[in-house]
Amino acid sequence: MGTDLTQAKSLVSSDDMPYYYKLKFKLSEIPKEKILILEDKKWLNTVLACRHADPEYNKLHVAKKALKRINKYDVIIGVIADDKMREAMASYIDNALTDKGLFYCLTRVDYGLQVVAKTKNACSKIEILEEKVLRGQELSGAIDFSSEKRMECRNIVNDAKKEFDGIGQTFYGMIRKQKQREKSRGERDDR
Repeated sequence: MGTDLTQAKSLVSSDDMPYYYKLKFKLSEIPKEKILILEDKKWLNTVLACRHADPEYNKLHVAKKALKRINKYDVIIGVIADDKMREAMASYIDNALTDKGLFYCLTRVDYGLQVVAKTKNACSKIEILEEKVLRGQELSGAIDFSSEKRMECRNIVNDAKKEFDGIGQTFYGMIRKQKQREKSRGERDDR
């Protein structure tokens, strides 16, 4: 679920039969200790682990810890990094963009928050208010928004590559550093 209706519409706009739903999520009925809000490095580690961004990364303790952490919660909330941010994520994984540059891209694009209901209990707190098919001007508006955001993302990624060149850590630099840290701590690779 996302907090930005325009982003949600753009996400489904290329489907054969694009539906979107307006929901009411009774988040106040979920105990606070069962809600995880992901930010910064914890967010990045979780996204990378969940997307299986790189086999070498997913062998690391930090990736396993991120996947284990999310299983303790009913709800997970974090910044949306949808498919239009694929270029930023790919640039980070290809070492063309540092983590600081990636965070810059995410804050500049601003798709809102993603809310994930992970358990039956959390899903029981969701009420569907409206189910709607995207058509006509609403559909063409969503397609236009998607195209505009893709171009905006491309420009932001290019700017971030220049502005954050050498500032922050590259993906493989982070993997190398994490391997060294885990080795010095004696953390095992539990394949």
